[in-house]
Amino acid sequence: EHLFEFISFLPIIILLIFSYQWAIKRNKKFMLYALIIIYAVFGPSLYLVLSTWLEIIFWRKDVLPISFNLILKYSPGGSLIILFLSAVYYLTHLILQSARQKEQAHKAESLAKDVQLKMLRYQINPHFLFNVLNSIYTLIDENTEKAKKLVIDMSEYYRYTLNKQQLTVSIEKEVESILKYLEIQKTRFEEEFQYEISIDELAKPILIPSFLIHLLIENAVKYGTKTTKQKLIIH
Repeated sequence: EHLFEFISFLPIIILLIFSYQWAIKRNKKFMLYALIIIYAVFGPSLYLVLSTWLEIIFWRKDVLPISFNLILKYSPGGSLIILFLSAVYYLTHLILQSARQKEQAHKAESLAKDVQLKMLRYQINPHFLFNVLNSIYTLIDENTEKAKKLVIDMSEYYRYTLNKQQLTVSIEKEVESILKYLEIQKTRFEEEFQYEISIDELAKPILIPSFLIHLLIENAVKYGTKTTKQKLIIH
């Protein structure tokens, strides 16, 4: 008898889940509330009908006929179970929806930051490129070897900054490309420019947003040379 009752409750649960899902996807809250009331009122009766049919088909003895008193007996408990399942389903839906919204907001925030970094990168690069080309033009006649070195450093630096990059890179890799940039500036400004780099070994594998330190260094050079006539030192 209990097996028949359990089997009879399964199609009601399946029907409940799919109908709730249909109402939620279409954003029809009124329909959802109506379905909950309908299941709470008529669910126990449907459950009794299915259970009785199964008993008649497979058991065929001592089957209590469906009566109004029997429905009244099962209705309060059955309705409470259906309301409980409905509440669990809806709360689970709200929790999952909140998690999806947080994930989407996090992705949107990461994308916005990535776009902002790329905009800054491409905004700075043309200005830097023009200055380096002018320096190469000047050095071609004065110091051919230094001009060649400047071209190589510039090509390696631009290979890093213009290629498609990952969202994060290790500090060690970021600093390797910065060294090329600093060497270019050293060639440009000669004795008026100096740099020092000191990194703790434990910090080297730490991941950071790509091109983040680049922006700090390039701004330091760009505005440092404009604000003072003293020797510029980047540390």
